[in-house]
Amino acid sequence: MPAGKMSSRERVLTAFDHEEPDHVPAWLGAAPETRELLVEHLVLEDDEALYRA
Repeated sequence: MPAGKMSSRERVLTAFDHEEPDHVPAWLGAAPETRELLVEHLVLEDDEALYRA
């Protein structure tokens, strides 16, 4: 899969298979409402961008 094109799920499953994902999987343990507020406050395109911020 091309770099930067994996979904969060694909990234985690790839790491679980001991293969190299496009970047290290991360987990933001926040409620959906909190993620939504962060995306809005930081003016991000979506909640995936929180992991890149």
